[in-house]
Amino acid sequence: MEALRNLGAPHSRVLRHGTQALIEFSLFVPGDIVVIEAGDRLGADQRVVQASQL
Repeated sequence: MEALRNLGAPHSRVLRHGTQALIEFSLFVPGDIVVIEAGDRLGADQRVVQASQL
């Protein structure tokens, strides 16, 4: 179980109310826009709505 916990990303950059913030996954709410860059880990329940050079 510990190895599985280490695989997940505990936080990500989120665009909320027009500003970016580093937020733990457990604090995400519907409508948050996750800003990702190369090398970032993502949760399994996220959806790509816009991509550039993906």
